[in-house]
Amino acid sequence: MAARAVARAFARVGRRPPGLRYMDAATIVERPSVPQAMRLLQDGCDPAHGWAVFQRMLCSQHVLDPAFFEQMLQFCQRYDPSRVVDVMNVAVSRGGLSPQAIDTLFSAFLVASHKAKPPPVAYAFDLYSKHDVLQTSTTALNGLVSLCRVANDASSAFPLLDDALKRNLTIGPDLFASFALCCAESGSAQGADVAEKMLDDGVSKQIRFPRQHAPFGHLVQVLIAHHRLESAVRVLDVMGTLAIPNRDRQAAVQKVLVALAKATHVPLMMLVFRAMKVGAVPGVLSAMITAAGRAFDGTAVATLHRYASETGMLGSDPIVTRLMSSYELCMNLDACDELFRGAASAPAYTAMIAAYSNHGLLDKAIATFGAMQEARLRPTKETLLALLSGCRKVADLERAQAILADFARTWQIHPGHVHANCMVDLDARVDDLDAAERFVAGQATFNDSVSCWARVLRACHKKRDVERAERVFARILGIPCASPEARAPSYALMASVYARARRLSDLSRLRAEMTSTGVPVPDTRPTVTSLLLDDRRIDFLSGDAEQPPGAVEQHSMMIENLLSDGYIVDTSVVWADADASSTEDRARASVLMHGEKLAVAYALMRPGPASDPIRLTTRAPLCLDCHDALRRVSSLYDRPIFVFEHDKRPHRFIGGQCSCGD
Repeated sequence: MAARAVARAFARVGRRPPGLRYMDAATIVERPSVPQAMRLLQDGCDPAHGWAVFQRMLCSQHVLDPAFFEQMLQFCQRYDPSRVVDVMNVAVSRGGLSPQAIDTLFSAFLVASHKAKPPPVAYAFDLYSKHDVLQTSTTALNGLVSLCRVANDASSAFPLLDDALKRNLTIGPDLFASFALCCAESGSAQGADVAEKMLDDGVSKQIRFPRQHAPFGHLVQVLIAHHRLESAVRVLDVMGTLAIPNRDRQAAVQKVLVALAKATHVPLMMLVFRAMKVGAVPGVLSAMITAAGRAFDGTAVATLHRYASETGMLGSDPIVTRLMSSYELCMNLDACDELFRGAASAPAYTAMIAAYSNHGLLDKAIATFGAMQEARLRPTKETLLALLSGCRKVADLERAQAILADFARTWQIHPGHVHANCMVDLDARVDDLDAAERFVAGQATFNDSVSCWARVLRACHKKRDVERAERVFARILGIPCASPEARAPSYALMASVYARARRLSDLSRLRAEMTSTGVPVPDTRPTVTSLLLDDRRIDFLSGDAEQPPGAVEQHSMMIENLLSDGYIVDTSVVWADADASSTEDRARASVLMHGEKLAVAYALMRPGPASDPIRLTTRAPLCLDCHDALRRVSSLYDRPIFVFEHDKRPHRFIGGQCSCGD
């Protein structure tokens, strides 16, 4: 019966089974033999023939050894991957397989499963769990991890690592590389956890590190993605311990340096830079210089300046202008000017103009612009912004208007959104919000811009002009094609306007409107503020009661001194985001525990010269209450406080005044 079925399968094709040079199809049908069947499976390429041969041999009286099933799995791998589970089921169910045979067949099954759609991962895990020999085989483990990756389910391999370690199985270099790939491909927090575990167990010797750099690069990738920067640095240390050559470590080091720079983790960034002895390419060096400036770390900027000089990078405009900008942030205009005199490009002139403008030296900024024109260098929109920023700094509206007219007439450079925002801020500085409205409404480009009207709304918020804020907010809602996401910041601003005015019914109405129109609710998760010390960075989470010894008492003392100085807690910054069940006392407690205040209180505990600035970075905008509190602290304690908001200009609090003018 089976023989006739096989014959019919061959007949349907209408030709001999491919590869059968010395035997007819009838031979395998009438007189089946294991060698002939294996030869047919080895040489054949037709799925129907192969499966027919397999079925015929199962119906025969021959003893089918593991080699036959391995040959069939290899055939399936090449031509019929959908049958791999059926073949493996038959092989296992017949019994009598030695542990070595099970291991061999399982490995062949895993390789063949790579082409199955979808790969039979669940079945493979089931087989793995039922056979102790597989759970002690590094070959089986590596193959199963590989199958998880092929199935685009790398995270499903992570429990295998824990299980192997519990069984005291040594994870060799190849397995380390496979799990490292899974960590990177998963891109998940769990992958970062596993990467850290592999580092720990590698140090304890149960995991043997490879001598190749690629697996470590995969660990660095997932650790950076989840902001495990200290662990990423540990990876570099391990690579150094293994004596992996500098040229092979370079890519990983560069990635870590850029990640540390983006996080403004300057102490650790500089430690890695000095210790790894791997040169920084221009893009990486530029990111590091920017981070050092944002951390107000003049020593780090100077170190990177020397490196740029020694490596011949001072001929690059991006490097020079980044250095100038960072020196300016560190209040070192002399170093900025020295760099400027060694360069004669338009970007260098613009950077020098910006440096003078940001320090309120508008006359020097305008004189530098005059020198730029004498040098026959064409200004850019960035040059215009630098000059307008200087006018905003000193509240010189007349000169700003003259500069705008000159750029349009002489250079055909017209203001864009960033210039419009600068002019709105300037109008607000001189208490002329009518002019701010007219400026934005007077040009179609700005009148249809959510961001420009949001800038006017921000000015209304600062000036507590609720009536104008409502009018401007209505304009924003009337802009066609503005997405809910684009309007979200304006809703948050309007909520803050109502909260400051204690118009809580309007605030509730606004929240309901956000929900009904699909406007994203602002992220109210606690923010992190980083205190930058010379040797490390300390993070403070808003509302976190767990503080270093003595910090709670210092914070309480600082708040008492502020209250005695006339400080009034502005709870509107909480009411704008809080739910209706919040109380005034709860809002007050929340505001007083903002991360900026916690960080400053801790910094005041530390010994050091009073002239040393307290340096903070934060990814969230500095709230109005913290701005007032830090301004007062800078005067009460005679201590400069520098705060860098992510991608914004810094706040320098000195003697009770802020560089932003508020």
